[in-house]
Amino acid sequence: MSKMYDFLSGNVPGGLGLYVLLVLVLFLALHSASRSNELFTPRLFRRWFGAIWAVITGGYLLLWFGNPPPAVYSRYSTMFSVEQPGDAWLAYYFRDEVSHQLKPGTSATHYFFPERWNDRAGIDCVQDDEARCDTLARSIPLNQVLRGRLLHEDEQIVLVLSLMEFPAGHTRAERSFEISPGNPQQNLPDIIRWVGDHFPLREQPQRPEPARKAFVLARNAFYRSDYAESLRLLQPLLQDEPATEAYRKWYFYNRIRQAAARKAEQPADPHRVTKTEWQLTLDEARKFLLGLAKTNFEQDALDPLLNNMIAESFIIDEYFDDAEEFLRIAFGEDPYSMEVLENMTLLHESRYHGLPFKDKMSLYQRILNICPLNERILEEYVDKLLLNVQVTDAQSKEIQQRIHRLLAIHPASVTALSLLGKFHSLNFDYDQALEAFRKADSLQPGRAQTQYNLGVTYYQLKDLDRAEQYFQNAVKLDDYLEAHLYLGAIYKERGEYEKALAQFRYRVARKQGDDDYYAVQAMKGIRECLEALNIEIPNQ
Repeated sequence: MSKMYDFLSGNVPGGLGLYVLLVLVLFLALHSASRSNELFTPRLFRRWFGAIWAVITGGYLLLWFGNPPPAVYSRYSTMFSVEQPGDAWLAYYFRDEVSHQLKPGTSATHYFFPERWNDRAGIDCVQDDEARCDTLARSIPLNQVLRGRLLHEDEQIVLVLSLMEFPAGHTRAERSFEISPGNPQQNLPDIIRWVGDHFPLREQPQRPEPARKAFVLARNAFYRSDYAESLRLLQPLLQDEPATEAYRKWYFYNRIRQAAARKAEQPADPHRVTKTEWQLTLDEARKFLLGLAKTNFEQDALDPLLNNMIAESFIIDEYFDDAEEFLRIAFGEDPYSMEVLENMTLLHESRYHGLPFKDKMSLYQRILNICPLNERILEEYVDKLLLNVQVTDAQSKEIQQRIHRLLAIHPASVTALSLLGKFHSLNFDYDQALEAFRKADSLQPGRAQTQYNLGVTYYQLKDLDRAEQYFQNAVKLDDYLEAHLYLGAIYKERGEYEKALAQFRYRVARKQGDDDYYAVQAMKGIRECLEALNIEIPNQ
């Protein structure tokens, strides 16, 4: 049913063609009836055709705009830049504060594209050249951009705001503001008023964050996933102003992310009675953040990021009922928040009831339609499609469209190139697969997964010597577990059973749960090697 909905709504090739076919069949059927029945006059023919056509078109438009294809989306964004590197923190401050006041979206297909998402393409418009950012704007594409330039004029810092329309790059409006670097917050009201004349603002103004250089840079480091640097910048601020809620909020969000990393590193111990360090960290963070959320509720204030922080702490602790409640609140406040949508992918699909996506795949599609630069979601989405025994033509086109869309925006995406290589490999197009994997390897040398992918491709081509070399590289770089299985298979094929046994046993000893397919294959390899060596096979 969901596939038919996607088909009709135009999210796969053919939906529009089906609409045209239905209209054509309707026309021919009614025209034939009018020719064979004298009572069905040309006037009745026109009336009936017009009425039924209106019903079909109206229903199709409801489907289309209820589940729009990516091409229908339009976006508005910001791009702040500096003349002198020392002013970067001011550009980040105005970028974040203006973004904070803008409406997340005005319709299902018209929404705000935060400038910090450009980091996913390796572009920081605050410090990168303008031409590169213009290219990015056209590639996404962005329709309207608020460009802010911090310039130095007669020992005064001036912020020049320009409203630009793409793809033409025309300037529609422009205004200059003198900036006080010692207290840039005092310039915000005038700036926001001018922005509001051209961009949609939130109905409820948001409280501005502190205009401290260290705080602005700490927040920027967080968005680049550099939590250690973010905490380093926050700690002196907390020592000077321990009561400032904004500092503490971002401090605890960093701690939540660190707790997630520690949980991943620490094996689960079902017999442990006391809480682990990362669980105690989450308890401490939640206690403070829930207090802030209570105050917001009493004041009827919106803060989707705060609700997402709390939900994220519950997800790490696997309290999914509580996480769902806070994610629903955050989604209602900002249905385009990438942090909220990404955390929703960690919930079970049964918890999507009442939300505008019916399953995890449609949630993945929503995220990729909003932010095609999201590599993690693209990888999960494509991997799930490639798990099918036979990928349909529609799925094949969908995979290629999603990958090539990311590559058009971000040509150096190693994730997209790796997915393209896997796609070609599964379609037995090994030459194209090798080309994609080699390009990924040239862009990011020393990546174990790429070495493994190259090894698998050469193994499929029966070039065992080259395959062995790449699998050895993957093992040396990151002890890539699946590479041990393939090394065992290569040694077994050569008749080097002792070496094969060592690789198979190594893989089995690191079994990742009962459904670990590669460990099961390694067990089969052990049995075959023992049989070849005429060694009795143990009962267990």
